[in-house]
Amino acid sequence: MSDSTLPGSRGPRRPWATTYRGLPLVASTADLERHGGFRAQDRLFVADRVVAAAVRTAVQDSGLVVDVGRVRLRIEPGPGGDRCAGVAVEVTAPYGAPLGPLADRLRPVLLDALTDVLGPAERTADVHVDDVSPATGDDAAPPAP
Repeated sequence: MSDSTLPGSRGPRRPWATTYRGLPLVASTADLERHGGFRAQDRLFVADRVVAAAVRTAVQDSGLVVDVGRVRLRIEPGPGGDRCAGVAVEVTAPYGAPLGPLADRLRPVLLDALTDVLGPAERTADVHVDDVSPATGDDAAPPAP
């Protein structure tokens, strides 16, 4: 990675440009409150792009897919702030991998990533296989279960 361009960016970084700060999402602080880390009136907010990056990293690190596409968060507005109700991720599957079992193995990865960043809550996780990698060389074998 060079100093002037980030992977996936459209060009050189410009520190003077306006930065997208992200949509603040309310994180669950129930565990922190029980352990004395937060008071009931305190709230913790996490930017949506931080949540999406954590989900993307978790999927990439799982080794189950070839590539991760768009990560879409389902947001529910509420009186105390917006909450993440779930996530949908577009992936490129390895050639020959059974898609149903692949999605079943990815859903817990997605939900664990959301829980790690936002705390425990009831959420949904959808996997969209939008491409399959070509079968070449070592890529021809599907991942082991």
